Amino acid sequence: MTTWNPCSIGCTDLCNDNVEQEIKFEFFRNETSGKHKNLAHFITTLAVLKTQGEICTMPISGSNKCTLNKVHFEKKHSFLEYVFGGCDIDLTMAIDFTLSNGAPNLPESLHYWNMQKNQYLQVIN
Repeated sequence: MTTWNPCSIGCTDLCNDNVEQEIKFEFFRNETSGKHKNLAHFITTLAVLKTQGEICTMPISGSNKCTLNKVHFEKKHSFLEYVFGGCDIDLTMAIDFTLSNGAPNLPESLHYWNMQKNQYLQVIN
């Protein structure tokens, strides 16, 4: 029996959220020559995976079976779903007009007024 690490795949990436679209699972043995060997495969749908529960057993080539442990479906809301659902978004901005960062006429200051680089200030003056 071979066990693989768990992975997480979004339904949109897996089958574009179409529960009846066929999904093909393929298992390969990695070869250093680059000619990987196909060990087995099975085809199912998202609807079948949802109806089988947390542990899904799928028949593969021959009399072998593939067991998917801990199959879990979780709804993840998009940003737009939050916004259209009534989520309020607040924006706060601050501008530091203090001289705590140094005098604007000194080159070491964070607010240094360089008239050669800042053409907008030249137009105003």
